[in-house]
Amino acid sequence: MGPMHLKTRLASGTPVFGSFVFSPDPAVTEILASAGYGFAIVDLEHASLGLTDAVAHIRAGAAARISVLVRVHGPTSPHITRLLDAGAEGIVLPHFGLDRTASIAAVRQMRYAPAGNRPTCTGTRAADYGLADFAACARAADAGVVAVALVEDAEVLDDLPALLRESGADMVMPGAADLSASLGMPGALEHPRVRDAVGRVLACGRAAGIPVAVYARGPADLEPWRALHTEAIVVSIDHRVLGQAYRGLRQAMTIAPVGHEAMAATSTDAPS
Repeated sequence: MGPMHLKTRLASGTPVFGSFVFSPDPAVTEILASAGYGFAIVDLEHASLGLTDAVAHIRAGAAARISVLVRVHGPTSPHITRLLDAGAEGIVLPHFGLDRTASIAAVRQMRYAPAGNRPTCTGTRAADYGLADFAACARAADAGVVAVALVEDAEVLDDLPALLRESGADMVMPGAADLSASLGMPGALEHPRVRDAVGRVLACGRAAGIPVAVYARGPADLEPWRALHTEAIVVSIDHRVLGQAYRGLRQAMTIAPVGHEAMAATSTDAPS
C-alpha cells in the first residue's frame, strides 16, 4: 500500500510537516514517517545526491507511507519526468518564475496531455512496471502530483499572482534565505523587507487558492506566520537536525577533567 497522497493531507485542515533530506540513507525517510511527518523533500539542488539516492528514498517512502517530493536544481532540470516515473509524488522547483517560460513549462511537464505534456511510458515504476491499467495510472498521477513553486527571488514578486495562475502550480513556498540574498541582505531572515517578501509570497498563494508552505528551523520561526494557518511546514534539514542533536548531547554530557591525584591513584593501582 502506497503513501497517503500529500494533496489529501494538505486538505485535512491540519498542518502537514515535512523536512529536507540531504542524506543518501533511505532510513531517514523511514524515520521521518515514524516520527509523524507527512512528507520528505529529497534535495538534489544542494545535497550531494543523485537519481539513485532519490529513488531509494522514494521506495522507502512508499513502504513507510510517507510522501516523497524531490527538489531539483531548477525548472530546466532534465530529471523531472524521470523522478515522477520512479514514483516521486511531486517536484519542488527552485527559483520559480526567475525564468518564467521554463517555470510554466516545468509544471506542464508534470501532467499528461491534455493538462500537460508529460512524456508517456507504460513500463515505469509509477505505472507498476506495465502491470497496471495505464489510463488509470495517468489519471491518478495527474490528480495527485504536487508542483511546488519555491519562490526565492524578489524580482518575481510583482508577477507572482499571474505566474501561479498561468502555471497551475499546486503549492507555493517562499525561500527566505534566497529572498534575503536577492534583496542584498543575505542571511538577514528577520529583516522587515525579507519578512515582507515572505508574506507577499504566502498572500499570493492564498489569493490563488493553493496551499502554502513555510520553512522553519524550529518553533520560533513559525510565530510570524502562525495566524495564516499554513498547510505545510518544512522543518529544517536532516543533517542540521543531526548536527544540533549531537552538539546538544555533547554539551549536556560534559565531564570534569580527571584531577592529578585521581590520575596518580589510577597509575598506582594499575597492574604491573
